[in-house]
Amino acid sequence: MSTQLAASVQMRVSCRGRRESHEMTEQDKDILQPVIDRGDSEVVIHANGEGGSATSGAACSQTQNTGCGAIGHSLRRFLYPDFPIRDLPRMAGLALLGSLLAGIYGVLHDQITYTISPEYFTRLKFDQFDYARPGEDAPRLFAGRIGFLATWWVGGMTAWILCRVSLFNEKRIAPFREMAPAFGIVFLVSFLTALGGWGWGLWRRGTGYGESWLDLTRSLGVVDTPAFMSVAYIHNSSYLGGVIGSILSIVFLARARRRRMPG
Repeated sequence: MSTQLAASVQMRVSCRGRRESHEMTEQDKDILQPVIDRGDSEVVIHANGEGGSATSGAACSQTQNTGCGAIGHSLRRFLYPDFPIRDLPRMAGLALLGSLLAGIYGVLHDQITYTISPEYFTRLKFDQFDYARPGEDAPRLFAGRIGFLATWWVGGMTAWILCRVSLFNEKRIAPFREMAPAFGIVFLVSFLTALGGWGWGLWRRGTGYGESWLDLTRSLGVVDTPAFMSVAYIHNSSYLGGVIGSILSIVFLARARRRRMPG
């Protein structure tokens, strides 16, 4: 075919009922030649007035990596990565470890914020997590339970994502000496952003709060509004820090992989 087709050959490929038209390159010819030779494609070729026809499902399959299926293929690799089954226990173990560490962090986090503003919990969080309320009247214990319930799943999901990223890039999970600092980055950034939220809350005490926040505190019957708002800023900043920390940990893993596998 390559001796009969000129550079100006037009090729129309039907892919899932959609027709596209483009110039056939040398790479296209190399990919499609065996398909056309078998006669099981749906490609219509016009070359110097001569044409031939066949059928397109196989052609679309042959050009997947360079055409219509490339994005879908990459998405499938991320959602359903290929990895040795022996790595599954390690993935589950890292997810469990991430859940445990995040839960402990949440308990300590909420013990501190409960000390700053008990009303943030008694007026707001206790109602949100009423299903987990202990039978006895132990508000500080309940605050710690809320901290665990609000964070354990985030840690597990973050660990799972880090494992998926490793598998997507190199078909195996990154070594623990790289995964451990990646976990540390998430927790450190969350802690630093929480401190930033606390500082922001102190600053807002002098500038005043938005009317929507004041309406919320009034509706909840909050007495110490500045303390309540400070804790609200701390919690919101912590969630933001978790997202930022996860992104930075993925960047860290990518750089560590490049150092470990140069070229």
